This record gives sequence, structure tokens and C-alpha cells, in this order.
Amino acid sequence: GPGSLARVRLVPKKAKRPAPHQGRPSLETTAPSGGAKH
Repeated sequence: GPGSLARVRLVPKKAKRPAPHQGRPSLETTAPSGGAKH
């Protein structure tokens, strides 16, 4: 159902935030600075 998709989308979103070692420090700076950009 639609609930399943929403859950799967929330998982990768949260995992990308606390993952600065992934080589994406730009996301962390863009999240609190320009969350609207996402």
C-alpha cells in the first residue's frame, strides 16, 4: 500500500543525514541551511 512507500522513503532520508562519511557533507550543510532546496 501507500504506507509502505512512505516508510521506505523516510528510511533513506534519515540515513542520508547522519552519513557524512558517505562523501556527502553538502547535504548536511544544505539541510539546515536550505531545507527548501531538497
